[in-house]
Parts: sequence; C-alpha cells; structure tokens
Amino acid sequence: MRTGRRSLSAWSLAYLLCLGAASWSRPASAHPAPTVTTALRVNGVNTACGATVAPGDQVCLLLSSDQAGTAVVSIQKGTGTPTVLAEGSVKAGVTYSVCVTAGAADGLVRHFTVRVTNAEGTSTSRVCSYAVSDTGGQTLPVVTTGLRVNGANTACGATVDSGDQVCLLLSSNQNGTAVVSIRKGTGAETVLAQGSVQAGVTYRVCVTAGAADGVTRTFSVKVTNASGGSTTRTCTYVVNGTSGQTIPVVSTALRVNGVNAACGATVASGAQVCLLLSSNQDGTAVVSIQKGTGTPTILAQGTVLAGRTYRVCVTAGAADGLPRHFTVTVTNSTGQSGTKTCSYAVQ
Repeated sequence: MRTGRRSLSAWSLAYLLCLGAASWSRPASAHPAPTVTTALRVNGVNTACGATVAPGDQVCLLLSSDQAGTAVVSIQKGTGTPTVLAEGSVKAGVTYSVCVTAGAADGLVRHFTVRVTNAEGTSTSRVCSYAVSDTGGQTLPVVTTGLRVNGANTACGATVDSGDQVCLLLSSNQNGTAVVSIRKGTGAETVLAQGSVQAGVTYRVCVTAGAADGVTRTFSVKVTNASGGSTTRTCTYVVNGTSGQTIPVVSTALRVNGVNAACGATVASGAQVCLLLSSNQDGTAVVSIQKGTGTPTILAQGTVLAGRTYRVCVTAGAADGLPRHFTVTVTNSTGQSGTKTCSYAVQ
C-alpha cells in the first residue's frame, strides 16, 4: 500500500457504513384524505342532517367527495348493527343519493355512514343522522274558518234566518285531509264532507238553515297533515225566528179587462178581474177568493220574489151584488206572514 492512497476496500467500507446509517422512508402521498359532504333529502326537499321525519317519508342521503374513489354507504338504527345500503365508485364533485323509507315512529336516531377511499387507499368517513317521529318535525296545521250567508261573508256566531244558505269557509296553512261535520245543539255530529285540501286554498261546505228554533248549529272541521298532526276548529251559527226580519208587506190592486183599478171596484158580469199582488220580501204566496160569506177557494200558490208584481185572474160571475174577496198571504223564510184582502162586486 502506498502512502496517500486508500485502498478500494477502505472506500467500500466507508460507503457501506454510510449506507447503513441512512434512513429510507416511503414518499408522502400526493393526495390528502378525501373531503366528504353529506346532507338529507326528505320527500324531494333538501334538508340538513339531524332532521326529524315522519313514518313512510322517503329519506335520501346526499353525498359527494372532492376526490374520485370508492364509497360504502351503511345505515344504523340506534345502537344496532349497521347495514350496507350501497357501494361503488364515485367521481369527484358529483352528488349521489342513497334512499330509504322512514320506518316506525319510535323516536330512534338512524345514522347514515359513508366512507370514501381514494386511489391512494386513504379514507374519510362521514355520518348523517335523522329521527322518525309521529309529527315529523312538522307543526300542526293552522285552520281558519268563517261563514258565508246567502253569498255574503260574515263571522262565525252569526244569527241567520230559516231557509238561508249557510256556508262554512275553511282554509289551512298546510296540505292535508279535512273532515267537516255539523251538530245541532248537543246532538250527534253528521259528516258533511271530507277530502284533500291544499295549503292557502279556501273551501266551502254549504247547508240550508233549518227551523227557526234558536238552537245553535256547530260546524266542525278537522285538518290532518302528512305527518299525522291535526287541528280542529269550530264555527257556529243560530237560526232565529225573527232574526231581525219583519213581516212581509203585501200590496194589492185590481185590473179589470186590462185596466188597472182600485180594490173595491164594481165590475160587470163576465169581466176579466185580475188581482195584482206584490211583496217586499221573498216568500211563498197563497191566493184565494171568497164570495160573500162563503167558503174561500184557493186560486193559486207558489214562490214570489220581492218587488215583483204577480196577477191571478178570474171571470166575474153573476150580477148578484155580492162582494168577492181576493185574499193573498205571503210567508217569508222565517215563517212570518203578511195578509192582504182586495174585494170587488158584480153588478
């Protein structure tokens, strides 16, 4: 060995010693763990995790990842065993949904769990929960009622006339099913109508006011929403015999051979004698005629409208000087009657 030069074996040994002291590690992954985003969609409406739903609702887990990879979605009820719902590839930035039907309203929390594993084998898990309740987190319906009497809106508690058309006006702030019934006094309820109602739409259910007995009638409407929550509202009215309505005022006159004449006129045998009649109220009219003190004979009966003039005609009989008496009685919707007599003599 010459001075100043190391042998190959010495250099090799030093190199091997350096190698032995070196620490080798795997290069860090180029991709961090995936970022997974979750939310819920209940009956087609997006909502946050942690929502309360109703039995039978469609509950979907919405999931997305910022990286491509493989996803596994499972569900767990309470502290029970998780059940795998779906697994497969996912693309970065794409939202996927996995849906179930909400089960019994037991108040137990259901946990969706999604685990996304990227190409490097790095995984992220995310949990999104919901609970099933009888009310489904939905508030009770707000039901509004009122009355419409003979086409005019009025408040509940109104006094109406016998024969009036009385309509219950009802609306709800939620979709649902409505049942409308009516009760007279403390009697049994009778169902008038039932069916679906839409939020914000006003519906009406109508009846004809019965006897003028002063007894309260009670409309009752119950609206039940999709979650099974219900609200009942009542609206009353009273059928009063007087109800502020006066007795009909009846007007009469004669028309003889086409010429108007006052009651009490004298006519010739064979003349056409017509009674002209009108009332200031709608009602039912009965017209009769009586010769002298004999028995009245009904000539006509039927409905009359306020302010209209009607006529009932006869042929004057024998010239016997006896008075003939037309009598007309008009009865209004509350049962009140007005009577007027109009006479003539045949000479």
